[in-house]
Amino acid sequence: MKAINLKSLVEIYEHNKLTHCIKDKSFNFCGNEIKIVDIESLEKFILQAQSYKISIENFNNFYFGYSIPQIGKEFDLLRFSDSSVLNIELKSEHTEKIQNQLIKNKYYLNFLNKQMYLYTYVAQDNTIWKLDDNNELKQCDFQKVITVLKEQTKNNIITDNPDKIFIPSNYLISPFNKTQEFISGEYFLTNEQEEIEKKIEKSINNGHKYFLITGEAGSGKTLLTYSIVKKYMKTGHKVSLIHVGNLNNGHITLCEDFKWNICPIKNWKAIFENTPPDIVVIDEVQRMNNKKQFDEIISNISKNNSILIMSGDKKQTLNNNEGWAIDVSNVTKFQLTGKIRTNKDLANFIIVLLDLKRKHHIKVSDQNINITFFNNIQEAKQYIQSKKDYSYISYTPNTGFYSPLCDAHKYDFSTIGTSHQVIGQEFENVITVLDSHFYYDEDDILKARKITHNPYSPLKMFFQQITRAINKLEIVVVGNIELYNKIVQIFE
Repeated sequence: MKAINLKSLVEIYEHNKLTHCIKDKSFNFCGNEIKIVDIESLEKFILQAQSYKISIENFNNFYFGYSIPQIGKEFDLLRFSDSSVLNIELKSEHTEKIQNQLIKNKYYLNFLNKQMYLYTYVAQDNTIWKLDDNNELKQCDFQKVITVLKEQTKNNIITDNPDKIFIPSNYLISPFNKTQEFISGEYFLTNEQEEIEKKIEKSINNGHKYFLITGEAGSGKTLLTYSIVKKYMKTGHKVSLIHVGNLNNGHITLCEDFKWNICPIKNWKAIFENTPPDIVVIDEVQRMNNKKQFDEIISNISKNNSILIMSGDKKQTLNNNEGWAIDVSNVTKFQLTGKIRTNKDLANFIIVLLDLKRKHHIKVSDQNINITFFNNIQEAKQYIQSKKDYSYISYTPNTGFYSPLCDAHKYDFSTIGTSHQVIGQEFENVITVLDSHFYYDEDDILKARKITHNPYSPLKMFFQQITRAINKLEIVVVGNIELYNKIVQIFE
């Protein structure tokens, strides 16, 4: 997105309107659909500003309708200088949403560490509104906005792509990796997450009992699910969570420091002892591999008239006995479609990495991706341990067959966790290994041979590893030069 002069934008709109190039509710400007109601509010704002004898240069270098990558948070007008950020939201009429929108904008812009000027212009009555220090909405003298426009224009205005100054990981709060921030409410749900949360709440109020939240890795399932739990706990409901797997450090912190009731799947019966829960949550439900156990849990939920909320992704399974729970019937299903954790470079790379034929249709950049080769695991180990700013995820060995001769154990060093242990978590930068078990078949699909003495799919474990990354991904190929050469061709 490029910075524009607001006066120029309005004049382009007026000319297009005269030549009938405008749709009913929007018009296309440089590939972006701009709402007619927004551009007409902007037109009134400019007319009001010009009555204060403001020069045209004060409308330079604004971003119109900018959205933060991955997060999808949109701003009507943004302009940046070395020391400040100016945000003006445009409304045709006064609504109750103005205050909440400015509070959200303040949260997202606060990470830039600049002086913030946040306003809402209401075209209906030609008024300007701003937040005070207590986040209360107050009407503001238009002259103050004019002063800010002029003062910021005198400073060094930044016209680089704003994607460079917003760091999506600042806003990706995980209940497990940023537990304190999650508990403190230092996050906002995306519009899609908020909509699903409201629909579930409405359905519960209407007497519905069983729900399933699905979505691919990075879509925000875990945050949405745990946010719902926190909301109902605050209103006095007894909520118990069953995590299908072993608990991670974030789970333990939630239990010990904040009195959440979370148990691993093997201890599920404990949640029905004493007072049964009002709401039962099964997280990572796709990993259930025991149908009898699942039926017993459902039976207890039904007997106690509890509400069930499940969350999972059929793609995030680790062996062939998993995934069926996503297809259960008689539940109200909600699907998250967006990806908010993985950036576009990583998302495109992962798609093509798994199927090389896709590179003819998907543009892949190596901006956040690195592919490295070493002859043996000893060299790879030394290299990985030198990458202090990366989180290394290892393959899960068979817990019933601990032996250094097992293939998976060769890579179990200085790791933040195995493929099983990191499910539902996210990390800034991830590094992982591909070795001789992996290959491309005749259709250029990534495949993997079975790991010795290991029931888990190496390909599914690898998928779990690479989808934990937020910003950067590095793959270390060990002793498999043919595979390395295939992967690096992705960037040609």
